[in-house]
Amino acid sequence: MLTEEDKIWINKEHPNLVYSNEDGISGNLVLNATYNKELNRFLILGDNVDNTVGGLQLTGTFTIKIKEADKTLSLLPSLCISDIETTMDRHINQTPDHRACLCSPFVEHIYLTPVFSFKKYFEELVIPFLYGQLFYDKEKRWPWGDLSHGSIGLLESYYRINDSNKTKECLERLPKDLQNWSRIKELLLLKNFIKGHTLCLCGKGNKIRDCHIDAWKGAELLRQNIKEQKLIIP
Repeated sequence: MLTEEDKIWINKEHPNLVYSNEDGISGNLVLNATYNKELNRFLILGDNVDNTVGGLQLTGTFTIKIKEADKTLSLLPSLCISDIETTMDRHINQTPDHRACLCSPFVEHIYLTPVFSFKKYFEELVIPFLYGQLFYDKEKRWPWGDLSHGSIGLLESYYRINDSNKTKECLERLPKDLQNWSRIKELLLLKNFIKGHTLCLCGKGNKIRDCHIDAWKGAELLRQNIKEQKLIIP
């Protein structure tokens, strides 16, 4: 998971974190960062980094563990955090290890190719995720637009990235959500446009255009891309 340069960097920048071949990275991480919503700028602060973006500066300490794990949910190393609520609203997967849901699977390649970049993963995914936990403690919401859970979030992400090269991957991932797959499949099999008054996939009984609009747009985009690429729906 780590190169020798990564180990040197961790020891220098985060001396309270330790690495071992068996357990990965573990220890206490002291966080000091800020986010300016108006500018959509996130900045990690430190002894030699001043707050030049404004926003809400938050500090805190987390006990974390980062290690290689089952690749079913994500190809990235898993992040587990001690002493926080392991709820879906905090974007913690409801699996035995309660690993964090750091990003959409459609953007994981940014951190994995051409080779895995630990520093990029740590500073662009782990640190902002932990900042989000501090913000959630205060506001009971995320500081930036977050994705929904499960297949709904997958469809939202598919719409936002708008990359037809991800069609097959999306189609392979959706059936894993057994609760929603049958309803999603019905929509994808429609010959014509998915209408906005369709009941939302979240089950609240609202029209999808008034509830999870990006999931609606993502499902329609996926339906069109499947048709164009003549893919078979499982």
